Amino acid sequence: MNNYNDNPRRLLGLIGACMVISLLVIWITLISPQIQAQSGQPIMQRFSVSSDGAPGNAKSRYAATATFTPVPVETSTTGPGDRSWQSTILDVRGFVGQSADITLDADGHPHIAYNSDNVSIGDLRYAWWDGFVWHVEVVDQGASTGEYPSIRIGIDGQPRIAYYHRAETALKHAQRSANGTWQTAIVDSNQDRGRYASMEIDSVSGVADIVYFERQGTKLLHVRGPAGIWTYREVDDSGDVGEDASLARGPNGLLATAYYDRSNGALKYAQWNQSTLSWTPETVDNTGDTGYATSIAFDSQGRPHISYLEAGELGLYNLKYAVRTGTQWTTRTVETNVTLASTSLVIGPQDLPIMAYRRSGIRLARLKENVWNLETVDNNAYSGSSLSLVRDAANDQEHLVYEDKRCRDVGFLPS
Repeated sequence: MNNYNDNPRRLLGLIGACMVISLLVIWITLISPQIQAQSGQPIMQRFSVSSDGAPGNAKSRYAATATFTPVPVETSTTGPGDRSWQSTILDVRGFVGQSADITLDADGHPHIAYNSDNVSIGDLRYAWWDGFVWHVEVVDQGASTGEYPSIRIGIDGQPRIAYYHRAETALKHAQRSANGTWQTAIVDSNQDRGRYASMEIDSVSGVADIVYFERQGTKLLHVRGPAGIWTYREVDDSGDVGEDASLARGPNGLLATAYYDRSNGALKYAQWNQSTLSWTPETVDNTGDTGYATSIAFDSQGRPHISYLEAGELGLYNLKYAVRTGTQWTTRTVETNVTLASTSLVIGPQDLPIMAYRRSGIRLARLKENVWNLETVDNNAYSGSSLSLVRDAANDQEHLVYEDKRCRDVGFLPS
């Protein structure tokens, strides 16, 4: 992989690009509103860019306002035969997006949780699209907070976020009220707990389930309940297990998690048994050193699908896929020489998987007629170190949030 630090000209170019963006943000957020106020023009202003880069009649549905976020930067990222993707930079304020997650509400509008970490001043942020403009809110502030965010919409239509607060070495939970205020609380702070948090919410009861990693005891834990009334259990404590955990809820409330078993270099899967109120772990794949960066989803038949990475050669990885039919797991390699970063899996039409991952930029792999179709979403090598994919089945559309490491921005891609 190329490295900007290895080339002084590229480094100067990177610094220059970041300075230009910073100056633009200052103009948008500070100077321009004052000029508009003096002239009697409204301060809130919409900005949009068409997919060919020309301002005006935007082909993308998404725009931003100077009140909430800097002007979005949209660029077409498609190749021949690919879907139309437009990349929008949502937030450039600080080092943002090292961890990010996305979900959709009942109207198909995206909601995004992500962190900003400037060492001494960090925060957890929340961005949401109301159908017209993007809004950005600060959920929790503090040094090194907001890592490993997992966002879901509750039965009241309001977002809830599980996340890790590094300074407090704790799992935290944030819930938004209808008036827009946030309530945050520590869920578990024993033994450095909360990394790799992944949350699902029961669509009937509204109860939240969160799996997360305990660093000191190197085990995977589970907490369940409404906010403030939590019940704690262990998922797996058989060695050094639980990193890169991903939780999914399937048909009839079926709950399961995929995670990395460092002791055995294996991908593991555990399913919740409501009758015994316990978890049943099993090994999915133990060939080589495998099970990094898991993402799990259920199809309409209740079959779990998992994307994950296997250590390869020269510091690169292989993208792999596993699906269980009955009690039998089938695994296959999708692409080699990918970068160690997040993977994200959703279920597409005909119960077929779609996976997002990083290889010289952001790619999608779609399974069609037993063949993997690879699609370039963003060909910038510095995009996608953190990414999260969600699918809007009603509109046959995917949405992806990611980190753009060029200037440490958080970006959003609607197809």
